[in-house]
Amino acid sequence: MGSAHRARVVDLSMARDRVGHRPPGRPPAPPPLRLTRRGRVVVVSIVVAVVVAVAIMIMPGVSIAGPDTAEAPRHHLVMPGETLWEVAVALDESADTRVMVDRLMRLNHLRSPLIAPGQSLLLP
Repeated sequence: MGSAHRARVVDLSMARDRVGHRPPGRPPAPPPLRLTRRGRVVVVSIVVAVVVAVAIMIMPGVSIAGPDTAEAPRHHLVMPGETLWEVAVALDESADTRVMVDRLMRLNHLRSPLIAPGQSLLLP
C-alpha cells in the first residue's frame, strides 16, 4: 500500500452533507468581534464620557451651572389690569424697560407682550 491509499482524516465539525447543511451537533461559532480604528476611538470616547459624567454627578459641592441656579425660581402672579410693561418696570426701574419686557417674553416663551390675569410669570 502506497501513499495513494492513505486514509484521509476528516474533521466532522466542518463536514457538510450533500445539500450544504452542517451535520447536527454544535452550531458554528460566531466570528470574533473586530473593531476598526474608528470603532475603537468611538468606544473609548463613549467610555470616557460616561466616566466623566459619573464623576461629576458624585463629586459633592461641585456644580456645572453658575451660582444663580442655586436659588429657587421666582414667579409673579399677574393681577387684573396689569401689563408686562408694568411687571418689567417693577422688576428694575433703572434698566431699559424694553429690554426687560423682551427678557420676560423669552423667559416665559411668550409670543406677544399680552398677559392674562391669573397667569404665572417666571421672573429673571
